[in-house]
Amino acid sequence: MNIKLVYCYEMNNKIYEKIVNTDNKILGFVVYELKEQEVFIVNISMYNNKRKGFGSFVVRTIHERFPDKNITGEALTEAIGFWSKMGAVFDKKYIKIKEGLLEEKIERTPFCIKY
Repeated sequence: MNIKLVYCYEMNNKIYEKIVNTDNKILGFVVYELKEQEVFIVNISMYNNKRKGFGSFVVRTIHERFPDKNITGEALTEAIGFWSKMGAVFDKKYIKIKEGLLEEKIERTPFCIKY
């Protein structure tokens, strides 16, 4: 696969990396947090590049970097299939309230990929 993760910056214990192709075109980004025994995926966003294997590449790359850590996160409903394919085990889903100008309810399902 001709893509790579490129470090952008770290803020509030979260690492931000862009996902680029060989022409350095930005395909998306990943945000994750390193914890003692896990890597918590905050977000993987692929812009208009879904279903091309890029998300799987990101998860595999993070696992290769931190082979002794589990990968955890909170899956959106539309991403359950992706995380299932990656081997995630799911916990009970919950509703998260996103506050702002318009209050928004977001369904999340915690997951863990054990290594």
